[in-house]
Amino acid sequence: MAADPKTLDIREPQILRHFPADGGGYYWHHRILLEKTGPGQWIAVSPDGDLERIDLTVVAHITLDRKADFPAAQAPYVYAFDELPRAELESLKRRAKMMSNLFNDAALQEIDGSEWIVGDVSRADFGEAFKEEDLVGAAIVDGHALVEFDGEIVYAVQVPTSQKVDWIKSREKTKGDARLIGDHRDAQGRRFISFQQGLDLMTSVEMTDWPVTGPRACMELLTAIREGTSDLTTYHLQWSRNSGVSSFAACLHEHRCICDYLRHFICTDQLDVSNLLGVEMMCRRLITIETAVGRNPQSPDFSGLELVMEDSIGQSGEARTTKFTEWVGARLKDRAQVQKQARLYKEEFGKVSRGSDANDGELGKGRGRGRGRAKAKARGGNNAPAGSA
Repeated sequence: MAADPKTLDIREPQILRHFPADGGGYYWHHRILLEKTGPGQWIAVSPDGDLERIDLTVVAHITLDRKADFPAAQAPYVYAFDELPRAELESLKRRAKMMSNLFNDAALQEIDGSEWIVGDVSRADFGEAFKEEDLVGAAIVDGHALVEFDGEIVYAVQVPTSQKVDWIKSREKTKGDARLIGDHRDAQGRRFISFQQGLDLMTSVEMTDWPVTGPRACMELLTAIREGTSDLTTYHLQWSRNSGVSSFAACLHEHRCICDYLRHFICTDQLDVSNLLGVEMMCRRLITIETAVGRNPQSPDFSGLELVMEDSIGQSGEARTTKFTEWVGARLKDRAQVQKQARLYKEEFGKVSRGSDANDGELGKGRGRGRGRAKAKARGGNNAPAGSA
């Protein structure tokens, strides 16, 4: 029994049962009510781990609050529980359910056993059972637990023995899905993984049917955010403060919404967003907003940035046939190159031909003039007066 006893931090009802004849002076005994068998009748467990049936309509008792001090008048005389591990309490509850069947009028129900198994589908040992000693110190809530195993915190789940095989098969449907990063829980058993831990588990997978052109932006963006800030919320706050954008601008509200969506996709839904087309488009939109604000914080300029968001339908409504358009462009380029070379050929050899004709003409003219002078000289020689020599 603890030196300064308090009620337990559990959801099951707790009472103090009156024991006026206790020889040790503990006139009030702590009880946990585990299974109801009838009006006012319960199967309860004592601090010694003994199960008993209590009729609250007959036994003097005091109802207790959860995780609270015992009533001052009874506190000095209380025989209370020490700290009770959740795994041990779950075992007691199964025994209490079996015991309650003995007091019911209905036919005896078969009590199924249960096992704690590895519930993280991303682990190689998924579905393997834990030993009882592995659960010592585990954080257990509603059939879910975080267990320290081989130096790691492992997510465990409690399943009925008869349903174990079917449960594993149902979960294995998601095993190996590139869009999932597992099933991770916090100390309260809620689905949660931090942004940085989630990013470490992501692996971009090449997809032949990925419809968006250009390199993927998602992982590059998220990695840059992780290196610059601690999480997406902090990133948005820093950007809104340092970018100079107006606090009333629509793009600021859109930026915050996208950051919140990404945070929920990763931390709660636990998706590998690097392999999700919808998230890829959200990341591209985030980059588009930041680029437009960077151009002009007071009046964001989105001119030309529509190309970032184009997929199978262009901004003007036309269907984008990327491969066919590339083929047509290549053929037009080849044809233009042929036409260019033909033009250059004509220009180059056309000049040479015209130059040759001109030279020939000049030479012809020269020869003609020479013959004329020779004839004139000959005539002059014949007609020259005597004695002119």
